[in-house]
Amino acid sequence: MGSALSDTAYAYITEKLARCELRAGQKVSEHRLARELGISRTPVREAIHRLKNEGLLVQLASSGTFVAEPSRRQIIEMYEVRIALEAMAVAKAVRRIRPAEVAELQQYATEMRRLARQFRDSGLPRMDGRLQRDFLAADAAFHKLIASIARNNLVCKTLGDVHLRHCVFGLSSHFRDLYHVTRTCLYHGRIAAAVRRRDARAARRLMQQHIRFSLREALFVFDAEPSEQEPAVRRPSRRGERRHRNSTAGRRSPDD
Repeated sequence: MGSALSDTAYAYITEKLARCELRAGQKVSEHRLARELGISRTPVREAIHRLKNEGLLVQLASSGTFVAEPSRRQIIEMYEVRIALEAMAVAKAVRRIRPAEVAELQQYATEMRRLARQFRDSGLPRMDGRLQRDFLAADAAFHKLIASIARNNLVCKTLGDVHLRHCVFGLSSHFRDLYHVTRTCLYHGRIAAAVRRRDARAARRLMQQHIRFSLREALFVFDAEPSEQEPAVRRPSRRGERRHRNSTAGRRSPDD
């Protein structure tokens, strides 16, 4: 009975991490989680211990349990795994995908473009709030579908773990201005088109380029100096701001 409740608590906390309801650096309350689940704290504690062993939570002496914040090395390793496995998965998916799955993949890419246009029209400097969560959800669903079509259980399990870690880091991992959002949409659209054409070589190459771009953007934000006014948010350095301003020329909108 205790094991079943522990599994329930584990699944519940994992879902909150995946939905970005628990973010990197946020404190985790055993009492609150137990109350939300309607169970005792013991199975919640067991689930938290399991997640600590997996590196998703950390225990700080005299402070409590917190959602882990990845190191620079861990970020690089996470994306290296994605580059290798997702490039292989999309090449396999090209050979196995069915028409209904092609349509579903395109649907996720189209939803991301819709959200990108909504963001562009808002005039905001960076994507945030529910708009960002919906964009990340469509992004994750796109990649998850490709992995599932490849029909390799070990790849799916490994990528599932990597994507969960990406979700934990996801809300603050990139400076999601129009440049970043538009480039992400373009990559997704081109990958979907290559899959639809059954072009495995192009799909593999585009997936690798897409994830390498995302890695560069993640490291750019990680290495940036935090703003004194907003210490919880990573901001681009002056050099980074010049890079973003200078790169506006030739940028493509989500409608291109």
